[in-house]
Amino acid sequence: MSHIKMDNTSLAEVTEIYFSTTSITIYYVVGACFLGIGIYLAIHKRWLGFLLLFIGIIVVVHACKISKQNEKPYLLLNNYGIKTSNNTFIPWENIDSAQVLLGGVGGRYHKWYLKLKIKDKDDHVQDMNIDLRDLTLSPKEIQNLIHQYQVKAGN
Repeated sequence: MSHIKMDNTSLAEVTEIYFSTTSITIYYVVGACFLGIGIYLAIHKRWLGFLLLFIGIIVVVHACKISKQNEKPYLLLNNYGIKTSNNTFIPWENIDSAQVLLGGVGGRYHKWYLKLKIKDKDDHVQDMNIDLRDLTLSPKEIQNLIHQYQVKAGN
C-alpha cells in the first residue's frame, strides 16, 4: 500500500473500502482443505473427519457470505460522512469521535475495530463498533482517511 499523505488536497472525493480478496481466497482454500481431509477421514470411518467436514462447511459458507457482500463497499468515506455495509449513512457532524482501536480476549485473539460515538438530534451519544479485519486498507490507513475527511468537512 502506498503511504497516505496527511494533506487533504490529494484526498479522493470518495474512498471505497472492500474486504480483501486475498483473505477471501485464503478462507476458500482453508475451507476446501478441511473439506477434503474431512471427506477422506469420514470415508475411513474416523470421527475427526466429520468434525473437519463441519468446520470446512462453516468456513466455505463464511467465505461465500463475504464474497457476496463484497459486491458493494464495506465502508464508504466521503466529504459528507461514512456509509457502512448495512447502508447506514452517518454524517460527519453527527460523529462525536471516531477511533480505530485494538480489542481482544486474553491477549491471544485480537481484532481492529472502528469505534464511532454518534450523536442523535437530541445530543444523546451512542456507540457503534465496526470490525476492520480483512479489509483492503489497514486500520492505520482508515484512521488517517477518517481524520482527513473530518478535517476537510470542518469537523
